Amino acid sequence: MLKSQRSPSLIITWLIVLVIAFSHILLPKWDYEFYTNELGWDVLSYYLYLPLTFIHNDICIKDFTIITTLFEKYHPSETFYQAFQIQNGNYVLNYTLGFALLFSPFFFIGHIWALLSNYPADGFSFPYHFSIATGVMIYILAGIFILRKVLLKYFTEKVTSVVLIFMLLGTNYFHEAVQDYMMPHAMLFTFYALFIYLVIKWHEKPKARTAFFIGLSFGILFLCRQSEVLAAIVILLWGVHNKETFQAKIILVKENYGHVLWMIAAGFIVVIPQMIYWKTVTGSWIFFSMERTEGFNLLAPHIWESLFSFKNSWFIYTPMIIFAWLGMISLYRRKRELFYPIFLFAIVNFYLLSSWLAWWNGGGFGMRYFVESYVLMSIPFGFFIQGLFERWKSVQVLVIILMVGFMALNLWQTWQYAHFVMPHDGKNIAFYKANFFRTKGDPEVWRLLDVQRKHGEFEEFSNPEDYNKKTVGYYNYSDINTSYISPDYQDSTVFFSPPYSCKLTKEYPYSPVVRIPFNALTSREHAWVRVTVKYFPIYDLKENPASIVVHMDYLKRNFYYRGFDLDKYPYKLNEWNTISFDYLTPYPFDFEKEKLSAYLWLRGDKPIYFDDFHVEAFERKW
Repeated sequence: MLKSQRSPSLIITWLIVLVIAFSHILLPKWDYEFYTNELGWDVLSYYLYLPLTFIHNDICIKDFTIITTLFEKYHPSETFYQAFQIQNGNYVLNYTLGFALLFSPFFFIGHIWALLSNYPADGFSFPYHFSIATGVMIYILAGIFILRKVLLKYFTEKVTSVVLIFMLLGTNYFHEAVQDYMMPHAMLFTFYALFIYLVIKWHEKPKARTAFFIGLSFGILFLCRQSEVLAAIVILLWGVHNKETFQAKIILVKENYGHVLWMIAAGFIVVIPQMIYWKTVTGSWIFFSMERTEGFNLLAPHIWESLFSFKNSWFIYTPMIIFAWLGMISLYRRKRELFYPIFLFAIVNFYLLSSWLAWWNGGGFGMRYFVESYVLMSIPFGFFIQGLFERWKSVQVLVIILMVGFMALNLWQTWQYAHFVMPHDGKNIAFYKANFFRTKGDPEVWRLLDVQRKHGEFEEFSNPEDYNKKTVGYYNYSDINTSYISPDYQDSTVFFSPPYSCKLTKEYPYSPVVRIPFNALTSREHAWVRVTVKYFPIYDLKENPASIVVHMDYLKRNFYYRGFDLDKYPYKLNEWNTISFDYLTPYPFDFEKEKLSAYLWLRGDKPIYFDDFHVEAFERKW
């Protein structure tokens, strides 16, 4: 025991734990937000399973006042995007319930605390935020100790210590563990570490209990994020590097087929609650609940952007990871039985995540989607360090200086991000250079950003003087029209531009559509779009609502849908009214194939008249 306590790697592990915990406590957000919004934004979709089940007894959200009350009282996000309504009237949460399972022990602690105190026992008062956030930090810190155990299977105390320092403090893992700790990635890092450690143990000495826990940890990874199914590559190929080792792996599985059954059973046990949820809410045991998210396009991966973009990329904002990739060479030479599962996982994982349409991992520092894979990447990184220690002193010194520089860069930019000096979106090389040494945000420097997108329902176009304007669509429903106008829409009884207006009815509720390719709007990464229309309501719009609709179309899916409801704004009946709305395009997935659609929608069942439908695009001057 005394020898273990004096272990250099254990001392380093404790120091890193203290650095992460201390940095977390010093975050500037605690000055104005002390554990009061830890369950907001995306985390709300992970968490809502618990209060809906155990407090409100309404997992289907049949009573939507639960949500309206939550948003009025706690403001977890600007809009309720965390779930969507399906045909039977129920609401389905976007994300699966893996994290709800992990939150659950701490949820019940918070619930008991609330019941025994004056705090509301509603799932969102201070005891819930504090208890669950504390539990998440426990998960994260535990992962550091497990990673140490993994590394010590292959490396000396010295190499293990160096890997722990540079991988945990020198990559964007540090940001995820300290600031965005409620997001999935630092927690998933822990369960990857547990999964890999158990895989190593089972291959060293197969036991049914170890196999069962491998299945549980894999099930948790999969239930938290379905892309983590790639972890199966690791266990299937672990120890395999040629025909003989492949045959030996087959024999090992055959001799321990009961263990494999335990793995499968344990993984299935974890998934059962999700299937019960889907059956209850949707009527089907299997349901694709992420249909409203961006999704993947495997035929068009953003490989270069994911590695080298100043918007947000792996090698620019986490250059330390380059050494892990270089370490693949040493891994191949020294431990080929580990090379194939790790390299194949790393390549497939990179390809998959770079194929995500929102490849820049919006809202994060660096490519946060890769953080959980750092457990496996730590092994080739360790072999890089091991090989480095065998080289000339001068080479060692130069590389260590570079690594220390990369670590300092990571810590500096993490500080900038935490103190709102570096934004979450819109970065480019001009901004990066101008902002590099700043300790405070400078409005003049921030003007260099491509655009600052907000998370609310609508954005405010406040600087049109920085843009060039052009008309991209127009309908007067008479002689000037962007596309063909069916006579079914034309009406001559009421018009602003003679001789026709557009009449929408119950039979024809959608107007002709302005559909413009993204590259016709702009050659840059965003454009502002202004839609102006004249409308003539003859019925109360509260009873006969109508909307202007704008969205982007890509791969037969609608993105960034915005509906501007006319009844929310002042108007006069039986008169021509004019209204304009501004729309900020999302970051383009494909400049040529992505298209903007703008049209009018009668949501009621009585007629309304429109005229002079005008769509303008604003392109940045620089």
